[in-house]
Amino acid sequence: MNMAEQEVTAEEERYPRYRWLILIMGWAILCLTTFNNTLQNVRYDLRDAPPTGLGLSTGQFYLCITATSIAPIAIALISGLLTDRIGVKRVILYGAMIATAGALLRLAASGFVDLFIYCIIMGVGLGTVGGNVPKLVGQWFPVRQIYVGIALFTTALGIGPFLALATGAMFPTYFMAFLVMGILTVVMVVVWAIWAKDRPREYLEGGMTIVNVPFREALLKAVKSRNIWLIGIAYALVMGVIAGWLGGMPLLLVLVKQVPLSQAGVVISLSVAGHIVGIVFFTWLAEKVGRLKPVFAGCMALSGTTGLLTYLFAPGIGMWVLGALPGFFMGAGPPLVAQMPLRLREIGTRYAGTAMGMIASIGYILSFTLLPYMFNPLYANTGPFSAVLFLCLCLWLAGALFLLTPERGRKWLQKVLREAQQTGATAG
Repeated sequence: MNMAEQEVTAEEERYPRYRWLILIMGWAILCLTTFNNTLQNVRYDLRDAPPTGLGLSTGQFYLCITATSIAPIAIALISGLLTDRIGVKRVILYGAMIATAGALLRLAASGFVDLFIYCIIMGVGLGTVGGNVPKLVGQWFPVRQIYVGIALFTTALGIGPFLALATGAMFPTYFMAFLVMGILTVVMVVVWAIWAKDRPREYLEGGMTIVNVPFREALLKAVKSRNIWLIGIAYALVMGVIAGWLGGMPLLLVLVKQVPLSQAGVVISLSVAGHIVGIVFFTWLAEKVGRLKPVFAGCMALSGTTGLLTYLFAPGIGMWVLGALPGFFMGAGPPLVAQMPLRLREIGTRYAGTAMGMIASIGYILSFTLLPYMFNPLYANTGPFSAVLFLCLCLWLAGALFLLTPERGRKWLQKVLREAQQTGATAG
């Protein structure tokens, strides 16, 4: 066996091919849970009077959409701490079970209050599942493939909502929609429970285990990191705008721009389709140019600007031409943010769960508050243009905050590895 073959064999022993299977299973879990969550956005029959609907007002409709962001404000951080302590498999399993239970409980809703509560329960599960991407990828993928693993995993954040927006209105009733998608999610949860697994407890990185991390130690590492706070606030602005765009824009296009109900969801689903492509493209582009910060900041500015133009040009041809671009540029957000904890010197794989949990918790605060308590009041008091402009400015600010963090792209990583090799050679 030559040296090249030995290196390949060693690589497969350290990072077995199973990593692709667990990536696919985790992707499916995230895709189905986000589908169930976004499905409500286009079930306008929830606003109909009983028995065909639940008689929700517009404000109640928005609150139920964003209710899934309440519990994760605290749960995402708790989930991250648990992931660093007991491993990814069990935390994702527990979260997926709770999210599925909340999704199915919506079938029993008879009005706003109980539907709101069931959405909060679903949010507990969503907050538990979503923040585990960096930890799962970090423990199963070599450094040179981390960007690939995160890019593929986070496409679920786009594909799930895209399918929900594009097909959610095709179900004959909201009851049937919730039932069918809930059952499909149950099946995937069972698959994860049977075949998913963690790296062995003795698996080390930098001489330290990546599990059994004390809660206090992990929390202090995340809280004391200035970079995690900056990334968290930038990510919160992005997540708040995503919630506002997916939850508020379809109805805004219908009420203000007189876009037909059947077209409003399709327009926003174009943006989500662009988001899926953008996740992969901008992750690749950032790796190609070797820098994360300019790609993130530029994309957020372009996303906000094209989103504003899409609204202004509705319902004309410009709406359809530009419809995919806000989501396309937004695609740079989740995968580049998810890479940062793994690449920060003070965090790494050992504390990635807690750090990403803290980032996600900050994000869920704006995901819950931006649509009903910022976007909707602006729309009601100053008009729709001000509300959409507000979303645009949030993304410009997110890009500016990300520029304040240290550069952790490929060129930085190559420099660190080169310095480590030189240090080793000198010591030798």
